[in-house]
Amino acid sequence: MKERIVSVVNGVKARTRSTVNGYVTTHSTAQCVALLAVAALLLVLAGSILFAPHKTRAVYYFPVSKTGAVRTEIRYLPRVKTLDRRLTQYVSDLVLGPENPLFEPLYDKGTKVTACFIRNGSAYIDLSGEALTPDTVTTSSERAYELFKKNVCTNFRNIARIYVYVDGIEVYSENVDDPKKGVDKR
Repeated sequence: MKERIVSVVNGVKARTRSTVNGYVTTHSTAQCVALLAVAALLLVLAGSILFAPHKTRAVYYFPVSKTGAVRTEIRYLPRVKTLDRRLTQYVSDLVLGPENPLFEPLYDKGTKVTACFIRNGSAYIDLSGEALTPDTVTTSSERAYELFKKNVCTNFRNIARIYVYVDGIEVYSENVDDPKKGVDKR
Protein backbone atom coordinates (compact mmCIF):
# COMPACT_ATOMS: atom_id res chain seq x y z
CA MET A 1 0.00 0.00 0.00
CA LYS A 2 1.28 3.41 -0.91
CA GLU A 3 0.32 6.52 0.95
CA ARG A 4 1.61 10.04 0.54
CA ILE A 5 2.04 12.36 3.44
CA VAL A 6 3.07 15.94 2.88
CA SER A 7 4.38 17.80 5.88
CA VAL A 8 3.82 21.52 6.02
CA VAL A 9 6.18 23.76 7.95
CA ASN A 10 5.18 27.43 8.22
CA GLY A 11 2.86 27.02 5.26
CA VAL A 12 5.57 25.57 2.92
CA LYS A 13 5.74 21.99 1.68
CA ALA A 14 9.04 20.75 2.99
CA ARG A 15 9.16 17.03 2.34
CA THR A 16 7.18 14.33 0.64
CA ARG A 17 6.97 11.09 2.55
CA SER A 18 6.05 7.85 0.85
CA THR A 19 5.22 4.66 2.60
CA VAL A 20 5.81 1.58 0.48
CA ASN A 21 5.47 -1.89 2.00
CA GLY A 22 6.01 -0.55 5.46
CA TYR A 23 9.17 1.47 4.60
CA VAL A 24 9.05 5.23 4.84
CA THR A 25 11.14 7.21 2.40
CA THR A 26 11.50 10.96 2.56
CA HIS A 27 12.36 13.06 -0.50
CA SER A 28 12.74 16.78 -0.73
CA THR A 29 11.00 18.60 -3.56
CA ALA A 30 14.38 19.41 -5.13
CA GLN A 31 15.30 15.72 -5.18
CA CYS A 32 12.03 14.85 -6.91
CA VAL A 33 12.56 17.56 -9.53
CA ALA A 34 16.18 16.47 -10.10
CA LEU A 35 15.10 12.85 -10.51
CA LEU A 36 12.46 13.85 -13.08
CA ALA A 37 15.01 16.01 -14.95
CA VAL A 38 17.52 13.15 -15.13
CA ALA A 39 14.82 10.75 -16.31
CA ALA A 40 13.74 13.23 -19.02
CA LEU A 41 17.35 13.74 -20.10
CA LEU A 42 17.93 9.98 -20.39
CA LEU A 43 14.71 9.62 -22.39
CA VAL A 44 15.78 12.36 -24.83
CA LEU A 45 19.27 10.86 -25.13
CA ALA A 46 17.91 7.38 -25.86
CA GLY A 47 15.53 8.81 -28.47
CA SER A 48 18.28 10.77 -30.19
CA ILE A 49 20.50 7.69 -30.39
CA LEU A 50 17.75 5.43 -31.69
CA PHE A 51 16.26 7.84 -34.22
CA ALA A 52 19.34 9.82 -35.33
CA PRO A 53 20.58 9.37 -38.91
CA HIS A 54 23.47 6.94 -38.96
CA LYS A 55 26.84 8.33 -40.01
CA THR A 56 30.09 6.68 -40.97
CA ARG A 57 33.40 8.15 -39.78
CA ALA A 58 35.84 8.90 -42.60
CA VAL A 59 39.47 10.05 -42.38
CA TYR A 60 40.93 12.37 -45.02
CA TYR A 61 44.61 13.23 -45.52
CA PHE A 62 45.62 16.57 -47.03
CA PRO A 63 48.95 18.44 -47.19
CA VAL A 64 49.34 21.72 -45.30
CA SER A 65 49.88 24.62 -47.73
CA LYS A 66 52.88 26.19 -46.02
CA THR A 67 54.81 23.20 -44.71
CA GLY A 68 53.70 20.32 -46.94
CA ALA A 69 53.16 18.13 -43.87
CA VAL A 70 50.22 15.76 -44.13
CA ARG A 71 47.35 16.33 -41.69
CA THR A 72 44.01 14.64 -41.20
CA GLU A 73 40.42 15.76 -41.31
CA ILE A 74 37.63 13.70 -39.78
CA ARG A 75 34.23 13.83 -41.45
CA TYR A 76 31.01 11.94 -40.91
CA LEU A 77 29.30 10.73 -44.06
CA PRO A 78 25.76 9.37 -44.33
CA ARG A 79 25.72 5.58 -44.18
CA VAL A 80 25.04 3.87 -47.51
CA LYS A 81 24.31 0.19 -48.17
CA THR A 82 26.79 -1.03 -50.78
CA LEU A 83 30.58 -0.84 -50.81
CA ASP A 84 30.56 0.68 -54.32
CA ARG A 85 28.28 3.51 -53.18
CA ARG A 86 30.40 4.06 -50.10
CA LEU A 87 33.58 4.32 -52.21
CA THR A 88 31.87 6.67 -54.68
CA GLN A 89 30.61 8.84 -51.82
CA TYR A 90 34.03 8.93 -50.18
CA VAL A 91 35.99 9.72 -53.38
CA SER A 92 33.45 12.38 -54.41
CA ASP A 93 33.93 14.04 -51.04
CA LEU A 94 37.72 13.67 -51.30
CA VAL A 95 37.98 15.46 -54.67
CA LEU A 96 35.97 18.38 -53.27
CA GLY A 97 39.04 19.18 -51.19
CA PRO A 98 39.71 19.98 -47.56
CA GLU A 99 37.38 21.88 -45.25
CA ASN A 100 40.34 23.54 -43.54
CA PRO A 101 41.53 26.53 -45.63
CA LEU A 102 45.14 25.93 -44.54
CA PHE A 103 45.22 22.59 -46.39
CA GLU A 104 45.84 22.10 -50.11
CA PRO A 105 43.32 20.23 -52.23
CA LEU A 106 44.56 17.14 -54.09
CA TYR A 107 42.80 18.12 -57.31
CA ASP A 108 41.24 21.19 -58.89
CA LYS A 109 37.79 22.22 -57.64
CA GLY A 110 36.15 21.23 -60.92
CA THR A 111 37.25 17.60 -60.63
CA LYS A 112 34.39 15.12 -60.49
CA VAL A 113 34.11 11.35 -60.17
CA THR A 114 32.74 9.89 -63.41
CA ALA A 115 32.93 6.21 -62.37
CA CYS A 116 33.91 4.41 -59.20
CA PHE A 117 33.54 0.77 -58.21
CA ILE A 118 35.26 -2.20 -56.58
CA ARG A 119 35.69 -5.58 -58.31
CA ASN A 120 37.66 -8.54 -56.95
CA GLY A 121 39.47 -6.42 -54.36
CA SER A 122 40.51 -3.73 -56.88
CA ALA A 123 39.20 -0.17 -56.89
CA TYR A 124 38.57 1.46 -60.27
CA ILE A 125 38.20 5.23 -60.07
CA ASP A 126 37.66 7.46 -63.10
CA LEU A 127 38.04 11.22 -62.57
CA SER A 128 37.09 14.04 -64.92
CA GLY A 129 39.74 15.81 -67.03
CA GLU A 130 40.05 18.67 -64.53
CA ALA A 131 42.23 16.37 -62.41
CA LEU A 132 45.10 16.89 -64.90
CA THR A 133 44.65 20.61 -65.52
CA PRO A 134 44.75 22.43 -62.19
CA ASP A 135 43.65 26.07 -62.25
CA THR A 136 44.42 26.72 -58.59
CA VAL A 137 47.20 25.80 -56.21
CA THR A 138 46.96 22.05 -55.76
CA THR A 139 49.27 19.24 -54.79
CA SER A 140 51.73 17.91 -57.39
CA SER A 141 50.43 14.97 -59.45
CA GLU A 142 52.63 12.29 -57.86
CA ARG A 143 51.94 13.56 -54.35
CA ALA A 144 48.22 13.79 -55.13
CA TYR A 145 48.12 10.14 -56.25
CA GLU A 146 50.17 9.07 -53.22
CA LEU A 147 47.76 10.81 -50.84
CA PHE A 148 44.78 9.62 -52.88
CA LYS A 149 45.97 6.03 -52.36
CA LYS A 150 46.55 6.65 -48.64
CA ASN A 151 43.04 8.08 -48.29
CA VAL A 152 41.35 5.19 -50.06
CA CYS A 153 43.40 2.45 -48.39
CA THR A 154 42.90 3.88 -44.91
CA ASN A 155 39.12 3.95 -45.27
CA PHE A 156 38.74 0.78 -47.36
CA ARG A 157 41.01 -1.91 -45.95
CA ASN A 158 39.76 -4.64 -48.29
CA ILE A 159 41.23 -3.03 -51.42
CA ALA A 160 44.35 -4.74 -52.82
CA ARG A 161 44.91 -2.62 -55.94
CA ILE A 162 43.90 0.87 -57.08
CA TYR A 163 43.42 1.95 -60.68
CA VAL A 164 42.95 5.68 -61.31
CA TYR A 165 41.71 6.90 -64.68
CA VAL A 166 41.27 10.42 -65.97
CA ASP A 167 38.72 10.73 -68.76
CA GLY A 168 38.92 6.97 -69.27
CA ILE A 169 42.73 6.83 -69.63
CA GLU A 170 44.66 4.97 -66.94
CA VAL A 171 47.09 7.33 -65.22
CA TYR A 172 47.96 5.40 -62.07
CA SER A 173 47.75 1.89 -60.69
CA GLU A 174 49.49 0.32 -57.75
CA ASN A 175 49.38 -2.90 -55.84
CA VAL A 176 48.55 -1.81 -52.30
CA ASP A 177 49.91 -4.96 -50.62
CA ASP A 178 53.46 -4.58 -51.95
CA PRO A 179 54.36 -1.03 -53.06
CA LYS A 180 57.55 -2.26 -54.81
CA LYS A 181 55.62 -4.58 -57.14
CA GLY A 182 52.99 -3.52 -59.62
CA VAL A 183 53.78 0.17 -59.72
CA ASP A 184 52.74 1.54 -63.07
CA LYS A 185 52.86 5.33 -63.32
CA ARG A 186 52.19 6.65 -66.77
